[in-house]
Amino acid sequence: MMLHRTLATTLFAASFFAATSLPAQAPSVALVSPRAVLPGQTTTIKITGGNLANSTQIWTSFPAQATLTPNVDKNNTNAAEVTYDLNVPPEAPVGLHGLRVVSRTGVSNLYFYFVDDLKSVAQTKPNDKPENAQVLTVPCAVDGQVDNLSRNYYKFTAAAGQKITLEVWARRLGTPLDPIIRLLDPAGKQVELSDDAIGLFGDSRISATCAVAGDYTVELRDIRFQGGDPYKYRLRIGDFPAVTVPFPLSVPRGVSTPIAFAGNDLSTLLPPNIQPATPESQNWLTLGAKYPEGVSSGLTILGVSDGAEFIEQEPNNDAEHANAVELGKSLNGRFEQPQDTDLFTFDAKKGQAFVFSAITRQQGSPADLNLRLLKADGSQVAAAEDFDPLEDGRINFTFPEDGKYTLVVTDLHGRGGPEFAYRIAVKPASPLAQLQISADSLSVPQEGVALVTVTAQRHGYGGRIQLKLRNAPEGISLPETIIPAGKDAITATITSTGGINQGGLTLGQIYGILPDAGNAEIPGRLVTHFRTSHNNIPQSPMQLTSDLALAASPRPQYVLRTNAQQIQLAKGLSFPVKVSALRIADFNEAIPLATEPAKDGLPAGVAAALKPVEANTNQTEIVFTADDKAAPGTYNVVLAGAAKLGDQTIAQATPSFQVTITDPFALRVDNPAAPLKKGAAIKVVAHIDRIPAFQQALTLSWTNLPAGVTAAPAEIPAGHTGPIEITLTAAADAPAGPVKDLQLKAEVALGMIKHEKVLPVALTIE
Repeated sequence: MMLHRTLATTLFAASFFAATSLPAQAPSVALVSPRAVLPGQTTTIKITGGNLANSTQIWTSFPAQATLTPNVDKNNTNAAEVTYDLNVPPEAPVGLHGLRVVSRTGVSNLYFYFVDDLKSVAQTKPNDKPENAQVLTVPCAVDGQVDNLSRNYYKFTAAAGQKITLEVWARRLGTPLDPIIRLLDPAGKQVELSDDAIGLFGDSRISATCAVAGDYTVELRDIRFQGGDPYKYRLRIGDFPAVTVPFPLSVPRGVSTPIAFAGNDLSTLLPPNIQPATPESQNWLTLGAKYPEGVSSGLTILGVSDGAEFIEQEPNNDAEHANAVELGKSLNGRFEQPQDTDLFTFDAKKGQAFVFSAITRQQGSPADLNLRLLKADGSQVAAAEDFDPLEDGRINFTFPEDGKYTLVVTDLHGRGGPEFAYRIAVKPASPLAQLQISADSLSVPQEGVALVTVTAQRHGYGGRIQLKLRNAPEGISLPETIIPAGKDAITATITSTGGINQGGLTLGQIYGILPDAGNAEIPGRLVTHFRTSHNNIPQSPMQLTSDLALAASPRPQYVLRTNAQQIQLAKGLSFPVKVSALRIADFNEAIPLATEPAKDGLPAGVAAALKPVEANTNQTEIVFTADDKAAPGTYNVVLAGAAKLGDQTIAQATPSFQVTITDPFALRVDNPAAPLKKGAAIKVVAHIDRIPAFQQALTLSWTNLPAGVTAAPAEIPAGHTGPIEITLTAAADAPAGPVKDLQLKAEVALGMIKHEKVLPVALTIE
């Protein structure tokens, strides 16, 4: 998604690994009050968290101008809080967005934040009983928090016949609150209750018409009666429609498309026209839905695609009425009633390979699709495959013959209704894999290294994945990093040459290239990171899952470097790597070293004799050794330092370097240019190419020498590289003709491990 910068930005990226404690910590955001800004207005927001003093800017994913609020005591000098005025233009899109704080010490975590056309109201406690219910003037939105074993009560006045919608955002914000709400009429009688509203991932929503005029009460609690400071919510109360998703769920980039919405009681909604002139990196838009006379919006997200979108035409419930589509168009449909079935038919050619990917839950639709692909005779050739219980299914299929095929789409549980819209993305097949990035923000120290874990989600692709960093500024880079075939996770290092402007920010993306699949590109996502950092959030906001915020932080007391970016090892060999500590003045502490991660930080069969950089020294040597279990391949290794300065741990790491397990030597032979004459001798030239770790002597020997031909004993001395001559002598009675199966063998024993190379040699005796 294209993210707007609130101030001029530069860059960059972050030190972030377990037990890291740098002298100058990056900002962190715990709470922003209020949790929304109004379009077309200036809103004063208070940000609380840590290391917030001397902030340089507020970054938002929506257009805004941020200035420090004047006349606030200790504003921007208090590490625990800072206050800004956010001026938001009227055209800012309503919906869930993101906010970060940037300072000269780095960039904060991403905080989920709203642009909302409902005025924000702070909760006033106590409001834990009906008699002390907080009085509201609706429409509004309350930013609140539930205590343990408690309820929150709110009261508002409504006219007879007034339509009202109440919606709780809690699980969708990543808070642990599992909300349940009740709406009570002026007599205290329950109008409606909502626990898990469909499409809201555990959140609650009520749409009701107030039968009589008077004061209505809202009761809100956790379904388990749990509570505490993390149990926060945003309660929206207004005249907005109860929408789940826009329809279609995605529109082609740059093409004007009328948009409807899925949800209850939407007959009077006027469909807007959307023509997203978005860059290729922006695949999601936040989108609001209003009634014609309404003042508040239902919140949705809209996909933006690079291909054509087809909208189903009813009836298409059976083979006779199946919608004819062109293979490659993505499909948008609805289940208007329970047990609804949608059929799409298309022509395919033998050998064409396509992926049909269901898209529902990630945009807020409650539909759980069941996909079946049929031949013209009705026989099934493929069905949806669910890789992840939190993701929708897909079919990856290569068509075995020319013909007409039908895609049958149903809800897995036979459900239907106005909320049950869906999209099926149809694209030419590519390797099914994606990357999960372990952080949404990185602060890279000057001349130092930031660590981030990258995990491959493989769905049938088991080959190598080369990591790349897009949109990195000059001076910031990702060293050559490859996730080996069959491995899923790796520690990547973002490195800085220094001289990066502090106090700025840029948005980068880590992505992957598949060298074993035609260099196909796969995306990096933050979905797993948000699940981990936001109380197992049931669905990450897709509009915020692509970009990694990168900002510069001060140089630490030391940085680490190695004398090699790549080393080669063979079974039975060792090789030293020098690790240098570039210290600032007066920092002379010992720097213990470990692999990062400590477990599985080295390839199987490789050991490292770890030693610290001793106090008052600047270098140590780590010897790497490969045993007989080392598997051929290239692996990335990171060494992490953790120095103590008083009670503080100062952590830094080396840029990742590659360890390649290979053969210790290669053998090449120049075949004799002329025949070997009887009674004469000839020189055969062999070439030995060594890896640097291998300097031992080698023995050369022949197999299948014919009768009458002898070879002088040959040994390649230790350290020798390049050509070596071997003399072959033929007796006068040696049989003439081509020599069959003549071979030259080079061999060496490294402890109990034997290495040999055998090559054929072409020789004729005359």
